[in-house]
Amino acid sequence: MSISVRGNARRSKQRTRQAAQPAACAGGTSEVTAIHRAALEVLETVGMAGATPQVIDIAVKCGCTLNADNRLCFPAALVEDTIAVAAKRFTVHARDPAFDFEASNGAINLCTGGAAVSVYEHEHNSY
Repeated sequence: MSISVRGNARRSKQRTRQAAQPAACAGGTSEVTAIHRAALEVLETVGMAGATPQVIDIAVKCGCTLNADNRLCFPAALVEDTIAVAAKRFTVHARDPAFDFEASNGAINLCTGGAAVSVYEHEHNSY
């Protein structure tokens, strides 16, 4: 399945300012909105390091750019448009169907996606 939002990524920054309010999970609505906007700014200006060539190819075709530091940057409008078309609920399947659960807006679910859990120890610079 592929989703094309290339044309939508060209929208003005006004689109981001008018975006739907993110679901509040902690703090007040204004705090959540501030975090959401800060995340969009980081994705657009700082970007993501370490993207694979395949990811870079797909993302650039959708409107992302590589900055001078070879970091993949995501336009805020592209991120907002992608969120808008993303599934709002889906089933996370376990090996045993008794442990399946539905991920949906407003619910907090934790799962590892099959990977072992790692915790970063800042003081020791290790996991």
